[in-house]
Amino acid sequence: MAQLILKGDYDICLFTEVGGPESLDNFNNLFLAGKYTVVHQNSNSDRGIDLGILIKNEYQNLYKEKFHSHKVFARGVHQIELYLNENKRYRFLLTHLKSKLSRTDDFEGRSTRQKEVSKLVEIYHKAQAKAEMPTYICGDLNGIIYKDDTEPELSLFAANNLYDCFEHLDKSEFERSSYVYFNKQKQPILMQLDYILVDSKWKDQISSDSAILDFDGNIRSNIPISMSQKFQMPSDHFPIRLKIII
Repeated sequence: MAQLILKGDYDICLFTEVGGPESLDNFNNLFLAGKYTVVHQNSNSDRGIDLGILIKNEYQNLYKEKFHSHKVFARGVHQIELYLNENKRYRFLLTHLKSKLSRTDDFEGRSTRQKEVSKLVEIYHKAQAKAEMPTYICGDLNGIIYKDDTEPELSLFAANNLYDCFEHLDKSEFERSSYVYFNKQKQPILMQLDYILVDSKWKDQISSDSAILDFDGNIRSNIPISMSQKFQMPSDHFPIRLKIII
């Protein structure tokens, strides 16, 4: 989940695992006082796991959205463009790439993810050719994208000058890790699986207030140290706050 701040509040919330529009409607109405418009389309998932977006009601007439459901994607790509005025336009490409759980001979789903990344970069360039604007690729990308540690199937992002916002801000591993798993020795291991990628030429738009949050809305200061603590979390991924300077 990513929360995007353009001014002083959460203006757009992006979700990578949604159980249909009803769950977002309930979340909006029961916990957010109905301040948001639900943007949802059915994904490619055969398990009913979709992408979803909440956008402030005040922007209701200031955005366009499109869903890319190419068969290569495990979920799809939800594109949303926000037009605050002629000089302040922003595009977000939300997706959830194939996980490393694979029932086929595609080891850790790497070949599938590579095809998804290739198509996603193609969508990115086509959108930029039509109307260039700061474009953020967001979501659970299910792999490592960080300098020399970048996994091969995800290296196409850097080849197209797309880097994570926390890498632009030179955040430490703890500060940018969004997921915790436990090894066979039951030790917690930090990983970054969730990213917001943007071309280096727009890196100065990223505020240093961007951070991984805890579920109380504050910057995360610790992690679960046992599986029982992890099971008590509302999600197994921590939310990301991206603040854009406009």
